[in-house]
Amino acid sequence: YGCPFSCTFCNTGELPYKLRDIDEALSELRQIQKMGLKAAYIRDATANGKRSHWLSFCQALAKENLNLMWNVFCTYQPFDAEMANAMAKAGCTVVQFGFETADETLRADTGKAFDNEAAEAAVRYCHEAGMRVCGHFVLGLPGQSAEEIRASATFARQLDLDYASFNLAT
Repeated sequence: YGCPFSCTFCNTGELPYKLRDIDEALSELRQIQKMGLKAAYIRDATANGKRSHWLSFCQALAKENLNLMWNVFCTYQPFDAEMANAMAKAGCTVVQFGFETADETLRADTGKAFDNEAAEAAVRYCHEAGMRVCGHFVLGLPGQSAEEIRASATFARQLDLDYASFNLAT
């Protein structure tokens, strides 16, 4: 619940960040599977906000062998091959990342000081693990020029995303 980051374009970081109990979450996913559903969206703004907890969840879910596909939002820094592989083994098929913009300085100014190299690596780790990637971008951030918006579209193509979402800043 909530997010450990405080990006200026998002209100989720205003909510207190709280981790779900792994057994409780697994119980809910078991119920979904018993209902005959084949896929779920795990609604978490930053599922991997606490690495050890997220890895434990993915490992426990993989042991459940629910044959349930799911997708989730993660942050791409930190994100590595170990995390991608654990997610894929647990049934994750799509990872959503908020890349926001191609401009690292503008991204840092809005509270997300992640570099483009980390973005490229996260997408690569997901693809290597067999997952698809959806990248989210924000258009119209304070100080963002038309050229920078075009650069973000180019960056989205360079990332080799499976899906891209372009959202207007409000």
